[in-house]
Amino acid sequence: MAKNRKLLLDSARKLLTDRSFESVTIREICEHAGVANSTFYYHFKTKEELMDGLRAQDDRPLRTELLELVMEPNLTEQLLAVCMMRTARAERHGCSITAQYYKSVIGREDGCDSLDEAHRQEDETVLALVLRAQQAGLISRDKDAQTLTTAAIRLTRCVIFDWCASGGSFDLRAETRRMLMLLFDIKE
Repeated sequence: MAKNRKLLLDSARKLLTDRSFESVTIREICEHAGVANSTFYYHFKTKEELMDGLRAQDDRPLRTELLELVMEPNLTEQLLAVCMMRTARAERHGCSITAQYYKSVIGREDGCDSLDEAHRQEDETVLALVLRAQQAGLISRDKDAQTLTTAAIRLTRCVIFDWCASGGSFDLRAETRRMLMLLFDIKE
């Protein structure tokens, strides 16, 4: 069963790299995976749920990644790196799949996927690092730590949206880093 789920996810990733979410059919995904259509519906109710599965594959190493990041001795680099985890995921998925994922999330009426809920642990780590950086005098205390955290998360999403809208025409990590450094008033 897990093998078929992986085949479906891998096939969808391949097809969605070159084509839009709307143009790829469930039937094509199943044909590419070499499984029956009923196998798709055993694992996923909709293509949107399949997109969640694609994202979840990449979110699994989150705890390990967070632990590695907090081992970084430079507190401001820790903060920037954790804030940029979404950026790294977007780059790994590529512009097309990332754009399609966000489009599918935005278009949902059932509200079954909350971007905030999906990355709660990551966001709580950003907040903890903002507090530590403020206490260490590395970033301004003029703004509330929660406000800065929310701004950093939204700013990162906006840079990712711009990157997707531009077809990946700029260096996503470099631009996200530059914008976060402006937000936190961090000097190189």
